[in-house]
Amino acid sequence: HDPTVTGDEMIGSYMLRNVVPQFPKGTIHIISVNTTLDFGSRFVAFEHKGHYFIGADRGIFYMCFGEHPAKVYDITGFSKNLTTFPLMDIFVPVAVELSTGKKMETIGTAEIKLVEKTMFYPTVEPNRIVGSILYIDVYGNLITNISKNLFEKVRNGRRFRIYVRSVTYSVAKISNNYNEVTEGEMVAVFNYSGLIEIAMHNANCAKMLGVEVRSSLVVEFVD
Repeated sequence: HDPTVTGDEMIGSYMLRNVVPQFPKGTIHIISVNTTLDFGSRFVAFEHKGHYFIGADRGIFYMCFGEHPAKVYDITGFSKNLTTFPLMDIFVPVAVELSTGKKMETIGTAEIKLVEKTMFYPTVEPNRIVGSILYIDVYGNLITNISKNLFEKVRNGRRFRIYVRSVTYSVAKISNNYNEVTEGEMVAVFNYSGLIEIAMHNANCAKMLGVEVRSSLVVEFVD
């Protein structure tokens, strides 16, 4: 997986969390996000719930799992030469070693803890939720950080309206699919990850609304 187009740990973590369950246990995942070797950077390899992970420890893994794996190994010094391309000079060779049956402890130099970073969480008030855009997919659909569970808990059966960017752009219904609205109309759905997703039927929502990752949105509830 290589979400380096954005170079953003938060986006990479979201993608990783959704992609990993699609692979069988025993899969070796190479995560290439912000892999430059600079001061204080370190690279890690570890096993978690039957999967193997290799990448730069800049918070993406802890954001994805929300916990520390049993053992994390530092592989920063795996390459004996100074490298400007860790993906090929460290990550791939380590993956090859693991695929041939070598033990993690013989590849890494020390056991360490992952860098702890967390996702941006919505702000919850009695009559509204203030969230943000977590990810924008290739179609311009907006994936938010507001989960279905949180939404329903705060909603408590009330009517609602979701505002994106301004009061000009809003939706007051959660649909089952994008086709429940007319072309160019905004639609809100719960996506595969159980998060509120905002889209436009046959249109690029992000471009039409002029929003980007971390842009805010508001859900207001009315008794």
